[in-house]
Amino acid sequence: MLTIKLNDRFSLRNKVSIVTGGCGFFGNQITKSLSKLNSKIILIDINKRKIDEINKKNLKNNIEAIFAAITNEKVLQRKAKMIIKKYGKIDILVNNAAIDYKPTKKLNIKDDFENTNLDSWNKELILV
Repeated sequence: MLTIKLNDRFSLRNKVSIVTGGCGFFGNQITKSLSKLNSKIILIDINKRKIDEINKKNLKNNIEAIFAAITNEKVLQRKAKMIIKKYGKIDILVNNAAIDYKPTKKLNIKDDFENTNLDSWNKELILV
């Protein structure tokens, strides 16, 4: 049986991908997938320690991690201009940033998705 790998048929070579929330669990999974497809990857996150670790470990030189809070529009505009100046373009945006919510008490049945209050919803979407 002939097995074809995805990256044999589909490549992101010469594509520049941005992953917000790139230092978290899902950001790491997304980054691995984009890396397998040969994309240049820029991670944007607010975790300075992880950003420094990623920039030190990046042996292939295909990943760059940038410190920025995506809630600050002016900072994001500066970072986007910096990325475009350095790489000439942005091809892909994965908006993965989110609040890393950790409940402090055991949730009960009324704490499910359908009963999320508007303030919590807006905070998660970074609207307020």
